[in-house]
Amino acid sequence: MKSCCKGISGQIALMLVIGLILVYYPVRPVLALNISEAKLQEILIAVKNQENSLTTFIAGFKQIKKTELLVEPLISTGKIFFSRSGKIRVQVQNPDPFEMLLANKKLVIFDPVGNRVKTKYIGSKDAFMQKYFGFGLSLAQLKERYKISAISDDQTGSYIIKLYPKKKSVSKIIQTIEITVKTSLWLPEKLFFVEKKGDSTELQLQYEAINENLPQKIFDINLPVKEIEIDGIGVDGR
Repeated sequence: MKSCCKGISGQIALMLVIGLILVYYPVRPVLALNISEAKLQEILIAVKNQENSLTTFIAGFKQIKKTELLVEPLISTGKIFFSRSGKIRVQVQNPDPFEMLLANKKLVIFDPVGNRVKTKYIGSKDAFMQKYFGFGLSLAQLKERYKISAISDDQTGSYIIKLYPKKKSVSKIIQTIEITVKTSLWLPEKLFFVEKKGDSTELQLQYEAINENLPQKIFDINLPVKEIEIDGIGVDGR
């Protein structure tokens, strides 16, 4: 349970990161139509404009993880609460309940079943949101970090934005990333990435509220045990 929670929480964090800065890898090539560079620029601008206006959201999620070691895919479901102020809460409901909270310069992972807590200092909120969520990055900066292309899916009325990491620190882990966005929201509703070793993760998002007030104290977790510092995703050398 402990290793499972840590793995799932890391995948969810990574998918959110990638999702809010764009991308997705198609599995419907017959329906896909390549788009021009000019159209790609329009799509990226629309996504960035939506990002700039995004303050909060609540979304249900379903994550499907496939690896060579698993006979059947590992499916996780739950809910995500997001605030642009630098706070995110992930409530995993199945297969095992656990909580992940990003707030107050820390990542906190809480396993209510095992009654265990792990934390990691993440440093500057602005540096973290930029590094892991792409907030504050210009399109030029995004293109410096990723080779970007897109295709249209006429069947669903969606665009599939494809990212290929240029930085070795990312490309040595991730081979391709894709994000599916519909023009009605310009937010990722499905994300899919393939790792270098062949494992894949798909994250489906169903938005329940966008730019509305979040429940009071949603980013407060009553921790029953002492926090344990772990290695992880510091952004300022810690």
